[in-house]
Amino acid sequence: MIRTLPARQHARIPIIIAVILGLIVVVGINYAAWLSVATRPLPKLQPGELTWSAFAGISGTDGAWKIPAELRAKHDQAVTITGVLVPHPALRSGKQLLGALFAPPAKFSCCGLTCDPRPAVTMLVEFASPIPDPGKQRLARIHGVLAADGSATGWAATSLSAATVELLRDP
Repeated sequence: MIRTLPARQHARIPIIIAVILGLIVVVGINYAAWLSVATRPLPKLQPGELTWSAFAGISGTDGAWKIPAELRAKHDQAVTITGVLVPHPALRSGKQLLGALFAPPAKFSCCGLTCDPRPAVTMLVEFASPIPDPGKQRLARIHGVLAADGSATGWAATSLSAATVELLRDP
């Protein structure tokens, strides 16, 4: 004997199928968006450019940072580094930036910058002269004098002073 579904259960089947198909579409769109961001190439490094891997070994606390030897060797030297420039309200003067925070470019995505709150992976940048406020975080290459002696306090373990900025096209 063949059983049939009662009318109420039979009416739910199209709704269940529609919900499942909707979930598949949403997951597919999110995966495609993530994949397009995750596979974008970052700008090529210039010869001799400092990389963010040098910052991975920073540990300690505010004012008593333990800086890796590779990074400490560059203290008080001019360096170039590529990363994400993050305007900060305390470093604005009108429509000009006097400085900014700087973070690794791997943290830039379609949703903006995902900030890691550890000061070891950010850098405080003081510009040689104010620059126009880009209004949002931007990929940039910065050239300045590195302070990496372990005595920094406040927002970051390291800083760049007298910095010049080259805004790059976002990935």
